[in-house]
Amino acid sequence: MYPNLAKAYPTNKLPDLRGEFIRGWDDGRGVDAGRALLRLQDDSFEAHRHESFFYAGISRNEIPLKNLPSSDEMLTLSSTTNALSPDGIDATNSLIGNDDYNCLIEGNKNNKRTATGLSTSIVGATETRPRNIAFNYIV
Repeated sequence: MYPNLAKAYPTNKLPDLRGEFIRGWDDGRGVDAGRALLRLQDDSFEAHRHESFFYAGISRNEIPLKNLPSSDEMLTLSSTTNALSPDGIDATNSLIGNDDYNCLIEGNKNNKRTATGLSTSIVGATETRPRNIAFNYIV
């Protein structure tokens, strides 16, 4: 066993693993291609985005402004062509902007409503992981 240990750790010194997550060394398997033994790897979050939808409308002399989910009964925001609001109003020609910033304006039953959907850019890596060190489990 000691000859194998000496091959894995030729300095005859085991690494200081205090405060580190241990991630088994890939050794050519392809999960962490090109990663060397005992190399640190920063933390990462899997690619994702955050979205928020805001609604402002005038109804009975009130001006509400509140955060609503996209499935709300009053209005649906979508960047999809030929999208319909829950009231059945074709939103295709009312959609202003593209991709992450959209605005739908529609009037129905003497109410004028405006809604805006905002979302962040997609950021992140291919996986979520803590900071870790590539470690050979022969030890």
